[in-house]
Amino acid sequence: MKSPDQIGITWEENQLLMQRLRDKAALENRRQHNIFEQGDPVVSRCADNETRIFTYQETIGKNILVKCKKGKGYCYPKKWFSHANDAEIKAGKRLGVGNEK
Repeated sequence: MKSPDQIGITWEENQLLMQRLRDKAALENRRQHNIFEQGDPVVSRCADNETRIFTYQETIGKNILVKCKKGKGYCYPKKWFSHANDAEIKAGKRLGVGNEK
């Protein structure tokens, strides 16, 4: 394995890159096991017409508290939600609903 200076990046840039890789791996693990962490983007998988991406806040029993972009909080059953995937985050909405199927 080459050192950071051998590939033309600083030690600080290397540390930032490594942190991003660790964060991405942690997110993929949470997605795989349906584990939510405060700030995670989530979407409802039960309502066919719900396209908003919510921000996970906390778990309350079998429910979760999520917030929409406008800051309004909602409490729903946790089983209704999953992590938003990368394409949904990029699009800013849940994909595959309504006319998009």
